[in-house]
Amino acid sequence: MAKIHATALVDKKALLADDVEIGAFSIIGPDVTIGAGCKIGNYVEIKGKVDIGENNEFYHSCFIGEKPQDLTVTNPKPFIKIGNSNIFREFSTVHMPSKEGNATEVGNNNFIMGTVHLGHDVKLENNVILVQGCVLGGYVHVENYAYIGGLAAIHQFCRIGAYSIVGGSTKVVKDIPPYIMADGSPNTAIGINRIGLQRKGFSQSETTAIRKAYKILYRKGISVPTALEMLKNDLLISLDSNSIEYQRIDYFINFIQSSERGIAPHALR
Repeated sequence: MAKIHATALVDKKALLADDVEIGAFSIIGPDVTIGAGCKIGNYVEIKGKVDIGENNEFYHSCFIGEKPQDLTVTNPKPFIKIGNSNIFREFSTVHMPSKEGNATEVGNNNFIMGTVHLGHDVKLENNVILVQGCVLGGYVHVENYAYIGGLAAIHQFCRIGAYSIVGGSTKVVKDIPPYIMADGSPNTAIGINRIGLQRKGFSQSETTAIRKAYKILYRKGISVPTALEMLKNDLLISLDSNSIEYQRIDYFINFIQSSERGIAPHALR
C-alpha cells in the first residue's frame, strides 16, 4: 500500500503504485497516474492528466500540471507524460500543453534542478541536465544528453541538440546544433563540447569528425546552405556509411536542415 502522509490530499481516482510515497500537505488530482518507486515530497501538487513512470523523485513544492501561461488558451486539454528515474528538485514546474492532442513530455534519467520551469508543450528527451533557475519556453525541444546552465532562458520553439552545452545566463533565441558549446546574449556558438563528448565516451575519430563539421559550418565564412552542401558532399561522403562517425555527422546535418528558427551564429561573426 502507498505510504501517504496524513495531511496529504490524494483523490480516490488517482492511480498509485503500491510503493509510492507522498509527503506532507501534497495534493494529487484524480487524473494522475504514479508508477512504482516514486517519491513525492512535501507540498508538491500534481494536477490534470499526468502520467508518471517509475522511480521519479519530486522534491519540496514542485508543481506539475498547471495550465499553460498562454493567454490564448481558454480550455486546455491537459496531458503530461513523465518517464522513469527523473529528479525534480525544489520548486520546479511543468505546465500542461496549450493545444488539444499535444503533450508536455519528459523522458528518462533527467536531472531538473531547483526553480527550473518547463513551459507548455516542452519536450525533454533523456539524460538532460537543467541547472538551477533555467527557463524553457513553450514548445522547446531538448535532445539527449544536453546540458543547460543556470539561469539560461530558452525562447519558445527553440531546439537544443544532443550532447550540446548551454552556458549559464545564456539567452537562447536560435537553435543550438548538436555537440557544440553555446554562450552569450543572444546565444552564439563558441566551439565543440569536447570535454562533454569525452565524458560520454566519444572516440577520438568521432570527435575529429565533429570538429571538421564544426569548422565547415562556422569557420569558413560561408552561408549555411553552402556549408550543408560541403558537409554532405565532402565530409559525409568521406566516411564509412556503416560507421558511428557517419551517424554522428548525418544527425548533425539533419538537425541543421530541419531548423525552423535558424541556428546559433558563430561568436566571431
